[in-house]
Amino acid sequence: MEAEYLELIPIALVGLLAGFMGALDNKDCIKAGIKEALKRIIISSFLCIVTYSILSATDLPYLAKVGISACVGFLGLDKAINLVKEIISLRRSR
Repeated sequence: MEAEYLELIPIALVGLLAGFMGALDNKDCIKAGIKEALKRIIISSFLCIVTYSILSATDLPYLAKVGISACVGFLGLDKAINLVKEIISLRRSR
C-alpha cells in the first residue's frame, strides 16, 4: 500500500516542475505576483497527480502515464484535450 503512495512522489515533482515552467511561460502570472505563480504550481501538481491516478486504471506504460500527466499539468486540461483531439484527427487523416 505504501508503494502506491511512494509512486506519486515523482509525479508530484513533475507537476511542480510543469507548474513552475507554466508560470514562467505565462506573462500575466508573472505580473500578478508570486501568489498567483504558487497557485498555478500547486494546481498543476494536483492535476498531474489526479491525471496519473486516473491513468493508472489503464494498461499504458509508466512513462506514457507520466508524460500525459505532465502535459495536462503544463498546458491545463482544456488545452491538453484539444491537443489530443488534433493528434487523433491528424492520425485519422493519414
